[in-house]
Amino acid sequence: GRLAKASYFVKSGAMLYTQDPSSSQVLAPSTEQVPEAKWISEAALWVEWTHVGLARAETQCEVLAVDVSSFYQAVVTQPQVSSVMVSYSTQWFKSFSSAVPPKFEWPNDISVPQTDWSEMVWGMDHYWRREISLEALESFKKSFRSWRMFLQSFAGKLDEEVDAGKCILLVQDKGDVERVVDVVTFEIHRPQDENLLVQLGRWDYGQVV
Repeated sequence: GRLAKASYFVKSGAMLYTQDPSSSQVLAPSTEQVPEAKWISEAALWVEWTHVGLARAETQCEVLAVDVSSFYQAVVTQPQVSSVMVSYSTQWFKSFSSAVPPKFEWPNDISVPQTDWSEMVWGMDHYWRREISLEALESFKKSFRSWRMFLQSFAGKLDEEVDAGKCILLVQDKGDVERVVDVVTFEIHRPQDENLLVQLGRWDYGQVV
């Protein structure tokens, strides 16, 4: 593959991404759709990336190209943007470096495991999680201005949760605001017979709930 000099954002249209064993870590040729609002070769913005596949337009497409060199030059002129990009790229590189088999599939031009926007923000320090969440909260408030009484109470609770680190708020591709919480799940089983511990309820004030 060739060294990537830009990243591409698919604004509209249908594209097809193909990989071949001769140029990527796949056992057989593969093909998948590239949906709208998807980045192609985002990795080029954060690491020295070599293309491992080929994207072709199936219909008329609108694609935004972000030149890597121009991106760096623009970012360094804006101190606050530069700071958040350093935090984001540090977290992105950690995820990228650990995205290897057998736990994950190899990264490619349209997919890098563990690098969804919500995962990246959760990994950033509390200051930037809060700043990003507050921007999303302002967007949420603008969407529900007519519901003032409800908004004051609900937005206040969201602000408290963000400040306490219990959740983050993110603006998604279509402008919707999403509340994201970190949930930990675990499984307990007995090695000798593989019996699994399952909670069916709990005893609360004299009754099972």
